[in-house]
Amino acid sequence: MLNDLRLSFRSLKNTPGFTLIAFLTLSLGIGATTTIFSVVNAVLFKPLPYSNPDQLVMVRETQPEIPEAQVSPAIFLQWREQNTVFDQLEALYVLDVNLTGAGSPEWLSGMKVTTGFFSMLGTPPLIGRDFLPEDNDSVSNVAIISYTLWQRKFGGTADVINKSISLDEHQYSVIGVMPKASGGLLFRLPDVWMPLVISGEQTQIRKTRTLFPLARIKAGVSLEQARQEMHAIAARLATQYPDSNAGWTVKIVPLLEYAVSGMKPALLLMLATVMFVLLIACTNIANLLLARASARRKEIAIRFALGASRWRIVRQLLSESALLSLSAGCVGWAMTVGATNIIVRLIPDWYKPRTLDASVDGRMLAFAIGVTLLTGLSFGLVPALQASKPNLNEILKDSGRGSGDSRRSQRIRSTLIVAEVAMSLILLVGAGLVTKSFILVNRVDPGFDSKDTLAVSLSLPVRKYPQAQQRAGFYTALLERVSNLPGVIAAGASSEVPFSNAHFGGDSGTFEIDGEPPFPKDHQPGTVLWSVSSDYFEALKIRLLSGRLFTQNDSNNSQGVAIINATMARKFFEGANPIGKRIKINEAAGSGPSDFREIVGVVDDIRERIDEKTSSPQTYIPLLQRPSAYMTLVVRSIGDVGALTGSIREQVERLDKDQPIFQIATLDRLISSTLEERRFSAWLFGVFAVVAVILAAVGMYGVMSFAVSQRTHEIGIRMALGAQSKDVVGLILRKGLMLTVVGLIIGLFGALAVGRVLSSLLYEVSVTDATIFVAVSMLLAVVAMVACYLPARKAAQVDPMVALRSE
Repeated sequence: MLNDLRLSFRSLKNTPGFTLIAFLTLSLGIGATTTIFSVVNAVLFKPLPYSNPDQLVMVRETQPEIPEAQVSPAIFLQWREQNTVFDQLEALYVLDVNLTGAGSPEWLSGMKVTTGFFSMLGTPPLIGRDFLPEDNDSVSNVAIISYTLWQRKFGGTADVINKSISLDEHQYSVIGVMPKASGGLLFRLPDVWMPLVISGEQTQIRKTRTLFPLARIKAGVSLEQARQEMHAIAARLATQYPDSNAGWTVKIVPLLEYAVSGMKPALLLMLATVMFVLLIACTNIANLLLARASARRKEIAIRFALGASRWRIVRQLLSESALLSLSAGCVGWAMTVGATNIIVRLIPDWYKPRTLDASVDGRMLAFAIGVTLLTGLSFGLVPALQASKPNLNEILKDSGRGSGDSRRSQRIRSTLIVAEVAMSLILLVGAGLVTKSFILVNRVDPGFDSKDTLAVSLSLPVRKYPQAQQRAGFYTALLERVSNLPGVIAAGASSEVPFSNAHFGGDSGTFEIDGEPPFPKDHQPGTVLWSVSSDYFEALKIRLLSGRLFTQNDSNNSQGVAIINATMARKFFEGANPIGKRIKINEAAGSGPSDFREIVGVVDDIRERIDEKTSSPQTYIPLLQRPSAYMTLVVRSIGDVGALTGSIREQVERLDKDQPIFQIATLDRLISSTLEERRFSAWLFGVFAVVAVILAAVGMYGVMSFAVSQRTHEIGIRMALGAQSKDVVGLILRKGLMLTVVGLIIGLFGALAVGRVLSSLLYEVSVTDATIFVAVSMLLAVVAMVACYLPARKAAQVDPMVALRSE
C-alpha cells in the first residue's frame, strides 16, 4: 500500500495540470458540502440542549380551520390534572418588559414560565437557584436572567444574586443566571424569565388562549399513546364546555420537530443542492480519470504482461483516487471552518439561535470523512475497472489505435458529459426560478411608501400607565414633540406596523355588520385590528379611497369610528358603499370595544408581508379610542432618517426618563428583512449553479481536448485529403453539440420535477416558466459550444505532416 501511495504521488506530480484541476474541483465540492451540512446539522439534527430531549414535546390545541393555537389557563390546568402520560406539563407565556434602575432603561425579551419549567428541561441555572413551588405566588417577585444580560448589564459578577431590578415598574429579586445560550427554545433567546402565576380568576378563562404548553413524556410511553390520551381528554372537555372547547382537539409534536418545522424543507433542499454540486464534481473527475486511464493504456498493458493481477491494477488506480480525494478533503475541511461562519452570518435571523451551534462535532467529522471516502470511491471506481480490462494484443502493437477499450471509454465519457449537462441544467433552472421569484417580490407594491421612514417601538408598563387615557396622553404628547423635530414631515403611531417584529398591540377578532344577518358561528370572518394615530396614514402615505381619515376629534368621548381596507370593503359589502355603515368587533383577546362603530373611511390595502398573495381584511381604530401599551412610531423625514433616533430617544426621555425605545429600523430595512429567506435561497442557488456551470464547462473542455489529442492522426489524414479548417471545427463541434442536446433534454425533465419541489419558495412564478427554461438551455448550450470550440480550433491548426507522424 505504501508503494501504491508513493507511485500515486509521483504519478500525480508528473501531471500537474490534471492534478490541479482535479484537486480544486474536489476541494470545492467537498468544502461546499461539509459547510452546508454543518448548518443543516446544527439546525435539523443536533439535539436540543436539554436533558433527554427526545422526550420533550410541544402540546397545542387545533381545529380544522386553525392548524395550531395556544392554550387557555383553564384548559392547561385541566390537562395537568387529567393526563397520565406526562412526567411534567409546563407552560410559558411571552412577555417583553422594560428594565429600569440599572443604568439606561432597556427593553428586554422575556418569558413567564411555570415553576417546573427549567427542571423539566434539565437546565439548572449557572449560578443561583431555580424557581421553587413557593415562587408560584403573586407576591413572590423573583427572576432569572440570561448569561448575556448578566455580562452586559451586571458585569458578570456573582453579587447579581439577590440584586433588585425593576421590570415594568415591578421590583424583582434576581435568584439565578442561566448558562450561556447554546440554542434557542422556539427560536427565542430571552433576557429574563419570571414565574407564571395563574390566579384564581384566570382558572376560569377558557376562550383566551395565551399559553404555550410543553411536556416531558413518561419513560415507556410512546408518542402515539400520549396523543390518544390527550385526544380523549380534549373530547371530554369539548362535551363538558361546548362554548370554548367544541371542535378543538390536541396536537402533540416532538419539540425538535416543532422548532425546525418552518425551515426543514428549505434546509434539506439546500443540502440536496450542494450534494448535486458534489455529484457534478465527482462526474467531472471521473471523466478526467477515464481520459487519463485511456492515455495510460499501454503502461497498464505492460503491467499486465509483467504479471500484475486485475485487483493489483484496480488497487493502484484507486490509491491515486483516494490520495486525491483525501488531500482535497483536508483542504475542503479547512474551507468549512471559515465558510460556515460566512453562511451563519448570511442565514436569515429566524434560524440564528440554532445556527449558533454550527460547529465541528462527531457527526460533522463522520460526515466529512464519509463524503471524502465515498467521493474517492465513486469517481475512481469506474475508471479503475474500465482500465483493468485491456486488450493486450491490440494495445501492445505499435500501430494499435482505436481499440475496443477506447470506444468503450468514449461511450462512458460521453455518458458522464451528458449527466453533467443535465445536472447543471437542473441547478440552473432552480436558481433561475428562485431568482426570478425574488426579483418579482422586490417589485411588489406594499401599499405604502417606505422611503425615508423610520420605525421606533415602545412598550409602556401597565403598572405605570394603568389607565387607557394615560397611555393615549403619552403617545399624543410624544407624537406632537416628534412632529416638530427638524426635518420631520409626518409622524404617526400604530399598534402594529407592517413587516415589523413588534407585533404587540396588533390583534384580531370577529365582527358583525349592523342590520345584516349574523355570520354562521362556525364560519365567522375575522379582521386584523390596529390602533392608529390620526397622522398614521399620512406618515405612511396610505391612499384614502373614500370617506375620511381620523382626526383628533375621534376621541374616547366621541362616537366610535373605524376605517377599513379595500379588501374588507369588497369582500363583505359586495360593492355597496360601506361609509356610514356600522360594525361591531369582538376581539379575540376578549377585551376592547364591543359596541358598534361607524365606518368613516376606506383605505388602500397594505401588505403585512411583502410576499402575501392577497391582503387580509383590516380594521383601523383611532388610538384615542383604543390606546395600546405597545406602539410603533413611524416617522417620515427629509434626509437621513437614521439620524432621528437620538432626537426621538431624547423626546421620550423628556416625557419619561425610564422609558426605553427598541427595534429601531427604517421601513425599507423591515421590508428587506422579510425577504431574507428568499434572498438567501436565491444567493445560495445562484452560487451553486455558477459552480455547476463552471464544472460542466471544464469537464466538457477536458473531454473534448482529450478526444482531439486521440484523433490527431485521423485529423491529419482528413486535412491531407483536403479537409478545411472549418470542416475539422465542425466535426468537433457536432460531437459536443450532440452530447449537449441529449443532456439538455434529460435535464429538462429533471428540472420539471425539481420545480415542483421548489414551488413553496416561488412567488408569482410558474414551475414551468418557459422564459427560464429557454434562457438556461441557451446559456448552457453557449457554454458547451465555447468549451468545445477551443480544442476544435486547436485541432484545426494542426500541421498535417506533423499529425501524420504523431504515432
